[in-house]
Amino acid sequence: MRPKGHIHGMAASPVQSTLDGGDAPTVEAVLAEAEPAQRELLAGVRRSLRELPDVSEGLVYDRQSRIWAPTFYLGLEELCHLRWGRNAAVTVPIRSRSELPVLLQAREVRDDLLAIVEVARDYGGVRWPSFVVRDGEDVAAVVDLIGVRAQLLRGIDPRNATLDQWTRP
Repeated sequence: MRPKGHIHGMAASPVQSTLDGGDAPTVEAVLAEAEPAQRELLAGVRRSLRELPDVSEGLVYDRQSRIWAPTFYLGLEELCHLRWGRNAAVTVPIRSRSELPVLLQAREVRDDLLAIVEVARDYGGVRWPSFVVRDGEDVAAVVDLIGVRAQLLRGIDPRNATLDQWTRP
């Protein structure tokens, strides 16, 4: 199936999105390709994110990897995308200058996840750490990290707030 839809970035971008309703498979069909244990973990991430206010879901087609990835947005900002293969994983873009310093001080984020953020490579001012999810505790921890990032995108300093300010409608 040839992807159509909104292209993020420049025209030569290797990533294409269905956020604007382009022709693509459904998220359910894409997730069905994952192994059952990985699909269950990623479905847990998906359920948690879909319950949060103002979060939308789409698919991004990566032409280099030739895969569709379920992707979650707050407005037009990508919160994360889901991957699988050897492991189920969640990739979260983090702006190095504006988000990283605050995120590293967030009480709600597990130390092992912060360590992954710290060593993630920077590409054009954005870090793209991927977090392997092995169980329900990992799912909850990654969703908490995404919640802290969403607070930053909404202009809420998570050092002076709780996740409830974002997760409650």
